[in-house]
Amino acid sequence: MHELEDLLAEIGVEDIRPGRDEIFARCPMHIEYLGRREVRPGKHWSINRETGSHYCFSCGYKGGLIRLIVDVTHKSPWEARKIIRNHKLDFRAWSGLASGKPDISEEEEPEDYVDLSERLECFIDPPGAALRQRGLQRHSVDHYGVRWDQEASAWVLPIRGPTGDVWGFQTKSDDRVLNHPSGVRKSRTLFGLDVLIELPPAFRDYVILVESPLDVVYVDGWGYPAVSSFGCTVSDRQLRLLIQYFDRFILALDNDDAGRREMKRILKTDWAKRRPVEVLNYRRTTGKDPGEMDEAEFLKAVQTARSGFRFR
Repeated sequence: MHELEDLLAEIGVEDIRPGRDEIFARCPMHIEYLGRREVRPGKHWSINRETGSHYCFSCGYKGGLIRLIVDVTHKSPWEARKIIRNHKLDFRAWSGLASGKPDISEEEEPEDYVDLSERLECFIDPPGAALRQRGLQRHSVDHYGVRWDQEASAWVLPIRGPTGDVWGFQTKSDDRVLNHPSGVRKSRTLFGLDVLIELPPAFRDYVILVESPLDVVYVDGWGYPAVSSFGCTVSDRQLRLLIQYFDRFILALDNDDAGRREMKRILKTDWAKRRPVEVLNYRRTTGKDPGEMDEAEFLKAVQTARSGFRFR
């Protein structure tokens, strides 16, 4: 038997009433959503034992288990994962799916695809000084396969297709960004997507879209799921990948004229109507992008993300 009831009690969910497939309880976010406490606990909100997904039919609050823990306890996603592991909850068993990559047969590789995996092996692990300068964690850098070009003093960022095949790489130094090969179709994929879709579905209830691949690595150090569009322009293919693999997404393009224009454009597309879309709240932050924020700032910006309809 899963220990989900114990976890819910630990984080403060009230009036827990176990069922066979669902666990019913008082909606933990009713006050935040409707301004009042739920008066009929066990009637509206429930969480599924197999998937960890939850939903309140009264106020509309929904998501996965990680989002529930973050919203109720105000802990980081990284700490939420620790709580889940402490209770020995097996998301692979819950998902009903074998581990491995989802079916992405429609995501064909570019016609000019050449496997550049061996090229990446020519570069070195990023030095400690470079990590400290960008505030990056070593485990996150390794997780995303980020390397370092010692001769050019540049970051080396793999450009991988959704299946993880290396299509190319991007080098980023203080004064320029170069794509290798120059015509690589990075608009057909998202940096970090191959890493996130390896996770069981319960860990993929939402994702944050940023411009810079290094910002993906940066916020991963705090446990936030993010992908990058390799710049401020987001293609239709990239938007389709977002709605294909995630229940909702938060737009966190740079807080400058170009970034704001692109977010407004995205919110007018048909793609944005297929999933709940929110916009990172930059109002009380000092940075123009996630890479310029500290953890507390970023957490607040995520928690107070605005509905896309309000942003437009």
